[in-house]
Amino acid sequence: MALGSPLASEFWSSKYRFRPHDGAADATVEATWDRVATALAEAEPVKSRGRWRARFREAREGYRFLPAAHVPSACPRCGTPGLVREEGCHSRLDCGYSRCG
Repeated sequence: MALGSPLASEFWSSKYRFRPHDGAADATVEATWDRVATALAEAEPVKSRGRWRARFREAREGYRFLPAAHVPSACPRCGTPGLVREEGCHSRLDCGYSRCG
């Protein structure tokens, strides 16, 4: 699904898209939805993760559910989702990553 405008594409790329320094980035917004749905389903019991992954993915389709941008943002250093933004800096305390600005 195309994002429809250059501004929407830039916002997705800067706030939601996973772009590690040493690996493959989310190629499309759908890839971001898949990655986030998979990560959310990890909190569910093993036997029901597939069902929950599908439900979380379905909720993202058509932009019906968009969590705050910091929730799906993964740390570029360790890949763990959930960067924290404090005082203008994105950081992840468990691996020591920090970027300000």
